[in-house]
Amino acid sequence: MTTNSTMKDEFAKHADYLNSLNEKRERVVKASRDVTMNSKKVIFQVHRISKYNKDEVLLKAENDLVAVTNQFMSKLVKELQGTDFWKLRRAYTPGVSKQ
Repeated sequence: MTTNSTMKDEFAKHADYLNSLNEKRERVVKASRDVTMNSKKVIFQVHRISKYNKDEVLLKAENDLVAVTNQFMSKLVKELQGTDFWKLRRAYTPGVSKQ
């Protein structure tokens, strides 16, 4: 009987680990999508530049890019700290490549 309960305990440990890893992956995917979305906003903002609003648009784009880095990339960094960051690389790579 102890073998059965030991096996259940092991399965419970693995289930908890996989559940926490999946939750972390979901948070990383969300943060990566936020980085992508906000980086694209900055890119499209720069596409609308003209000779009349050049300085204003560039200043706003630069400030927005700093905000993306400080706000959304910091979420990714916090989530990826630890030993499992390499397991989640496919979840955050698209967002990081946009930055």
